[in-house]
Amino acid sequence: MRGPVDHFNRVLIILVALALVVASVVTFLVSVHWMGAGRIADSGWLHDQLALLEDQDSTSRTVASIASGATVLAALFVIVLEIRPLWHHDRYILVDTQGAPFALNPESISKAISYEAARIDGVRSVHPELRRTQSGLDVNCDATLDRDAPMPATAELLRSRTVETVEHMTGLPVGDVRLRLRFASERPRRVA
Repeated sequence: MRGPVDHFNRVLIILVALALVVASVVTFLVSVHWMGAGRIADSGWLHDQLALLEDQDSTSRTVASIASGATVLAALFVIVLEIRPLWHHDRYILVDTQGAPFALNPESISKAISYEAARIDGVRSVHPELRRTQSGLDVNCDATLDRDAPMPATAELLRSRTVETVEHMTGLPVGDVRLRLRFASERPRRVA
């Protein structure tokens, strides 16, 4: 879970980026003569700065309009990056036996599955993918086996270890374990 300081920092960055968007849009509108300095500010420092921009030659105004357009795009990109983690969590929020919530990253579960699979004789590598469904977690594994590994026995052991690992680590039931097995290709031998 993200703390209040993290959310405060995100909101602050979003507000600064929004201010940059507004300032850049105003600069763009004045530099292309779509809006005059007098319409934005009657007097004061801002009016003087915008009037100065208005009075520049066409090359300077073109550079200002390109720079302000680039600033708008960059600020909008930052806003999207800052907002995205607020609604997109690659975590499973679970509850332990005492009722306290905790978060698990799917990558951690995948690493645990890969670690357990590597301990099985004949398994060279496993690349699991997780998907949460109504029935629990579905696991798809791409596994590479040694050429001499017995496929049915290794597949059954890999399936059972995957279920044990996921259920032990998360407490969630495992819905389906799909295995895509292939034998490792032999490496070409070097001739001296």
